[in-house]
Amino acid sequence: MPEPMYRQIAEDLRGKIEMGEIAQGAQLPTEIELMEQYDASRNTVRDAIKLLTARDLVETRPGQGTFVVERINPFVTTLTEDPVTSRGGGEQNVYIAEVQANRTSTSPKCRPVEDLQTYRSRA
Repeated sequence: MPEPMYRQIAEDLRGKIEMGEIAQGAQLPTEIELMEQYDASRNTVRDAIKLLTARDLVETRPGQGTFVVERINPFVTTLTEDPVTSRGGGEQNVYIAEVQANRTSTSPKCRPVEDLQTYRSRA
């Protein structure tokens, strides 16, 4: 059974967005233009846009139109770097030291943690 028309339209538009044919932040064609382009009814086009909105690919701004959502690439930086692993600044060593300190602690609040490798394998 073939896909409903609104899904075909949504899939086509999704492909264009992901391939960069329709840029992030760009306005989609109007409903009338999409109706003509896909030879579909207004309700079908609206259903396709609803599907894209549900997938967080587009957003509709009343009185302005429908726009491709701009994806924000988070800026992540590591302040220090371990030259051996090229990862963070050795935070795992601090964690291991804390675990070992808890093993030898006599405080009733601290209970010993089993072997670190066993602990990690369960996570």
